[in-house]
Amino acid sequence: MGRLASLLAAGLFATASARPWSRDEGHNTTATNTTAPTMVNDFADIEPSEELTWVPCFDNPKVSCANLLVPLDYADESAGMTNIAWVKYISVDESAEDIIFNPGGPGQSGLSHVALGAEQLLASFGSQYNLISFEPRGVNNSGPALTCFPGKVEAREAFKQSGSNTVPLQEMYQRSKAHGQYCTRANANTTAKYGGTVAVAQDIMHFVDLRAAEKGTPDSAKLWYYGVSYGTALGQTLAALFPERIGRMVLDGNVYGVQHYTGVLPSDVDDSDAAFHDFFQSCFNAGPEKCTFHGSSTSVEEIENRYLTLLQNLRELPAIHNTDDAPGVITDALVSNQFFSQLYNLVGNAASLAETLAMLEQGLADAAWETYFGPAATGPAPYGSAAAAFDDQEALHLITCIDANKNFPITTYEEYLDVREVFRKESYYAGANSAATNLLLCLGMDITPPPSQQFPGFDPAGTTTSFPILFVNFLRDPITPLSSAQKMSAFFPGSVVLAQNSTGHGMSAAESECTSGWTRAYMAEGTLPPPGTVCQPDVRPFVDTPTKRGVVLPGVYF
Repeated sequence: MGRLASLLAAGLFATASARPWSRDEGHNTTATNTTAPTMVNDFADIEPSEELTWVPCFDNPKVSCANLLVPLDYADESAGMTNIAWVKYISVDESAEDIIFNPGGPGQSGLSHVALGAEQLLASFGSQYNLISFEPRGVNNSGPALTCFPGKVEAREAFKQSGSNTVPLQEMYQRSKAHGQYCTRANANTTAKYGGTVAVAQDIMHFVDLRAAEKGTPDSAKLWYYGVSYGTALGQTLAALFPERIGRMVLDGNVYGVQHYTGVLPSDVDDSDAAFHDFFQSCFNAGPEKCTFHGSSTSVEEIENRYLTLLQNLRELPAIHNTDDAPGVITDALVSNQFFSQLYNLVGNAASLAETLAMLEQGLADAAWETYFGPAATGPAPYGSAAAAFDDQEALHLITCIDANKNFPITTYEEYLDVREVFRKESYYAGANSAATNLLLCLGMDITPPPSQQFPGFDPAGTTTSFPILFVNFLRDPITPLSSAQKMSAFFPGSVVLAQNSTGHGMSAAESECTSGWTRAYMAEGTLPPPGTVCQPDVRPFVDTPTKRGVVLPGVYF
């Protein structure tokens, strides 16, 4: 689905829809105030430092922030410095073990997760740990600036408004290629090339060393890490580059890292159709009292066919809505994209999704728009979401293509059509959309990281980490399938894949005491589940209401 064109993720938390801090372009190496205030509300008030200097932040006595200066290139001091925004939540005391968290993207910020949701995150690991996160290079308050329009705000806004995934394929292909070529030229003399995943992995290990020295334990500096979605690609990279430094590592909702470093990920949609079908099955099982879209259907197939008929009708003639927001239409593409996005947290979203489909089937386009699609229904764009700020998406775009540089295999329209067909065969429901957006990201893009930040690849002979990795994955994850966890586990001998019989993206989407129990045991005692373990969820779509832990973190791999 659309890394640039469509919003796939649910928000962070219902109470955390506003962006607490933001970064102006170029704001990444200097502070406006050299004296740290008692409580900061802007990273511009935190003096950048080569040492960890923590100041209170987020109006939370357990939370503090640091603005850490790091080399743009650890192998070349002459490249200069940039800053990385860090946040820590002290659950017990400073001496407790730190878990470093990355929510995904690439390009998502971990700041709000820690400041506003640390206790929810730690519920799966134990309250005895500290939680630490950061904004990776080029994201919000961290440098270097990642944009295809450096110094050209108007050009960026014009491009932002011009995107569409409903134009003819040839036009979409050429537009994407033109953007990639433009972005390459615009960054010929910028520091954007220092924004790839390997550089972020190096920043994390640099932080681990500084943090260990701060705690007085420099000889035992091991990484304890939790990554979701793209955060798993980052974790896989950390494990491949620093295998002797792994203390604990939980990778949740896994990207196929091998494909990530090519920029072409057809395996992303391996389980998408199964996720769609689970909605239809769950709706049928729940009955008309709990699933509005059930109607009088006598089979699962009938519910699915009604949905397909609805899409066909909207394709032939989009539905008009005429609400106070603005006049417009609801298309089949809009409905299918929204359906896909709701699968990230099916337990929490199933009932409202069913209600919306029923409204559209009954011709109630105004009601559907007001309750589900329009700005009045969705409210402010979630922090870190695709709609929150275009620079979030630019960071995602550039990080993805810096990582894929020289490995991206598509150079002609004919090659694109061939790979597009692979996506379409992988998923009836999601393949075409993913091929119309994700697959086009790196066309024409040629921004090469320095040699010290180029990923050498995963060793086919296997890489043994100092402590085995725990991979966690739902059986029906619409965007990071179980197969990716299994394939990546094979690169790391001793690692184990823990599956959960749920639909959703990341274990926060459907709580399971079984899954949480295994992750807590892994963290506390180093105990791994037996290979092949499949946990059952504690909540089901249409039947159960998720607890406060049953929210989807916006660690979405677009």
